[in-house]
Amino acid sequence: MPLEAPDLSRYFTHGRTYRDIGTTIIGDPYDFQQTLTVESLGELPMPSGRFVVCDPSMVGDSDLPTLAEQVEPGSYPASAARLTTAYTSDPGLNWSEIAALRVEVRDTPVVAWEVAMLDGQDPDKQYGYPVDTGLACIVDAAANEAFGDGAWDRLAGACDDWKAVPAVVTDPVSGHAIAVTNSGAGDGMYPFWLGRDAEGKVVCVVTTFMHDIQ
Repeated sequence: MPLEAPDLSRYFTHGRTYRDIGTTIIGDPYDFQQTLTVESLGELPMPSGRFVVCDPSMVGDSDLPTLAEQVEPGSYPASAARLTTAYTSDPGLNWSEIAALRVEVRDTPVVAWEVAMLDGQDPDKQYGYPVDTGLACIVDAAANEAFGDGAWDRLAGACDDWKAVPAVVTDPVSGHAIAVTNSGAGDGMYPFWLGRDAEGKVVCVVTTFMHDIQ
């Protein structure tokens, strides 16, 4: 059965904080203060309005599946949600990870979230995409095909060997771009989601890496 979509607005409420108290799987107690911040990455050109979500090592592969939902071609703002975790007893001890990556199609409130389906997907199955490099990206389908061979090396060179992510990174050869970030939980399989407004129109496409955000 498909995953039930969480309320992803909590990922993208800048400055939202909450306290996380519990016990680890080995019985050690923890008490953390969690803070979410939203980082603007710039505009992502979408010449076809068809989305591909993938590991950037796969960019340029014309066989990558696209999301079934298509939007108007254009250039849309990309952003990343960062979760900073600090010890409540000592806030100076902290670390941060990227929890989600988003491309916003329109500036209207999201009233419903749903699993984003791939083109031709069986609606009774849940699909995600594999990450093997610790990175994930969103790219337009037509741009993806235009990257061609060698995209990984060119994109890496354009962002200091992936040290300057999350960011919208432009390929110096094709001129096309990807919105790319570290996948906050490392390698694995990750889902993608759609947010819709009151008229049922797509507001944003989101991929999430951490799934215990309160």
